[in-house]
Amino acid sequence: MIRSQPLQRVIGSRSLLALLLLSTLSALPHARHMEVAVSLFFIVIVLWRFAAHSYARLQPGRSLLLIITIFGTWLVYSNYQTLLGREAGVALLCVMLGLKLMEMKQGRDIYVAVYISFFVIITQFIYDQSFLLAAYLFLLMLGLIAILNLSNRLQQGEDIWQIVRTTLRLALQALPLALFLFLLFPRVSTPLWQFFVDKSGGVTGLDEHVSPGSVSRLSQSQAIAFRAHFDGQLPAAESRYWRALVLWDSDGISWHNQQSKHRPLAKGVIQPLAPAIDYEVFVEPHYRKWLFALDLPALAPSGARLTETFQLVADKAVDREINYRLSSYLDYKTSPLKEHQLARALQQPDNITPRMSQLVADWRKLGGDDRQLIAAALEFFHSRPFVYTLNPPLYGQNPTDQFLFEGRQGFCEHYASSFALLMRIAGIPSRLVIGYLGGEYNPVGNYLILRQSDAHAWVEVWLADSGWVRIDPTTAVAPERLLSSISTARRGIGEPVLFRISEQSLLGQLGNRLVLALDAANMGWRRWVVGYSRARQFNLMRSLGFELRGMRQWMQLLLAVMAIVLVILALFIISRGRAGSDPVLKAYQRFCRKLQRVGIHRLRHEGPLDLAKRIAQQRPELATQTMEIIRLYIALRYQPHTRDTSNARFFQQVRRFHPGRER
Repeated sequence: MIRSQPLQRVIGSRSLLALLLLSTLSALPHARHMEVAVSLFFIVIVLWRFAAHSYARLQPGRSLLLIITIFGTWLVYSNYQTLLGREAGVALLCVMLGLKLMEMKQGRDIYVAVYISFFVIITQFIYDQSFLLAAYLFLLMLGLIAILNLSNRLQQGEDIWQIVRTTLRLALQALPLALFLFLLFPRVSTPLWQFFVDKSGGVTGLDEHVSPGSVSRLSQSQAIAFRAHFDGQLPAAESRYWRALVLWDSDGISWHNQQSKHRPLAKGVIQPLAPAIDYEVFVEPHYRKWLFALDLPALAPSGARLTETFQLVADKAVDREINYRLSSYLDYKTSPLKEHQLARALQQPDNITPRMSQLVADWRKLGGDDRQLIAAALEFFHSRPFVYTLNPPLYGQNPTDQFLFEGRQGFCEHYASSFALLMRIAGIPSRLVIGYLGGEYNPVGNYLILRQSDAHAWVEVWLADSGWVRIDPTTAVAPERLLSSISTARRGIGEPVLFRISEQSLLGQLGNRLVLALDAANMGWRRWVVGYSRARQFNLMRSLGFELRGMRQWMQLLLAVMAIVLVILALFIISRGRAGSDPVLKAYQRFCRKLQRVGIHRLRHEGPLDLAKRIAQQRPELATQTMEIIRLYIALRYQPHTRDTSNARFFQQVRRFHPGRER
């Protein structure tokens, strides 16, 4: 039995090293999540096992293994204060894998090590479901299957390419069944890995409070906030304002919402002036409830609601990757303000200075309506020496006044905050909106990538003839912001922002193209595999003509399809078992028929060696010739690599075999 044989007789030296390497690589991605002490313990154990492979005297005995096992278990418990749960459970599983690699001595240990490695591979998806990780783990899985194939062979030295072909053939044979189960097996509402989501919220992103520097800090991050795929053409660059939060209340330094209640949007508030555009948004976890939508969203997706500030609020915090479909109006007008909105939109902080009031009064003296005053304010930002910078100086107790009249260096939150306050001084209702602007177009996948560096703040003012109108004072200072994303290169205090216009070299363009291609692959993986939800499964079944309303109908369909698959599989196995499918088996059966002519009938349960023994007892004169035929048959039938040298001789021996009748 292979399971009880010594390790060296079951698997070769190089194959054993391959098993050690593959098992180690299966646990390697967990180093990003495990405590350093546990990761170091695993590395030491693996290195020890590699050394013991070359120097047998380093192989630990049972007593030492027991001590190491107790220490490893204690190490996990001391770092996680438990042996249960996601973090501790994964760490304990990796420790178990290292210990199993250390104590491998017999053939059965190969199976245990491989199966533990499979479990370690599965646990990777608790943390990450990206395409690159899935491809990496799939290759590891193929390698481990090849190790199982090697450990089950009958002869050392079997051609490695034969092992590779067998492994790939097994994977291809399993692919249809895996695809069938993926598409049709009833899905739970929440994937299993999402039950283990870490809800600590340690993720960079927008905050519910905006103060000087809060948005500019995000501009240094290249982390992806979300992606958006449009059904038709992309909207123009000047229309790519992605709404997240609306802030009403200001103390002159920061903006926030004193009222946490979100009132629902009444019907008829949005009056579209052009058809809506349709798109799908793929959001990364940010552990807040707000969702992102192109101004202005027409309806809320499932699991969210649309508030009176045109803000999308999810029913629960976004603690996992989600996607939803939306329609948005790019050209619109809104209905009149309600009284409670008007009061909040005109509220002024206590630190409004005479200089700020005089500036607004000067604009009013120019005459005209509110639109002309807004134009005068934008011209003020455009004509004065304002600087759009990622690293503005720190302002004092009255940052708005100092920014407008002294420093004049700031990021988008400085311009939006000061503009909104100036509008309130002028009696024009205003509020602050934060979200994202623009996005990087991925031509490979035809979608936009919005990063944290695209975070932006702008203003909405209310005009009697149009309702809420978006005003972005930042574009009066840096109009390039509409067309280009911000470079994350660090700049000195007060230095202007750099924009990412294009790559400087051919190598840079190729590298960027590769990054976009990988992101497109990951996007497709998320959209069609990770995002294959129960709702999509129902839609697929409906498109195929199946109206499945309950679990009972699902199971009936599943059992019917599985029965068909099993019948096809049985017919395939039966057809392969026929003599005509293998010339060696066909020749052996012809040999047995020749034996029947002399009264030797092979029993149904009788193997080749037992048949040879019986021939030697009943017809000793045929023993030598029949034993040679049976020896060649066994080699050809059960040792395929010998066919090149034994094939012709076997068929020749069977043809020449003509036993005479017993007298």
